[in-house]
Amino acid sequence: MFASNFPVDRLFSTYKTLWNAYAQIVADASDTEKQGLFVQNAERIYRI
Repeated sequence: MFASNFPVDRLFSTYKTLWNAYAQIVADASDTEKQGLFVQNAERIYRI
């Protein structure tokens, strides 16, 4: 699961840059894996 430390991270980078970095990290992951990392794991953990 991905998360950020905003607004503290704003001291070092922009929100857009941070999330683009996450996207590059998972660029080779399957669509199913990306869905898990960016959506489904958070839904499960936070029960949303």
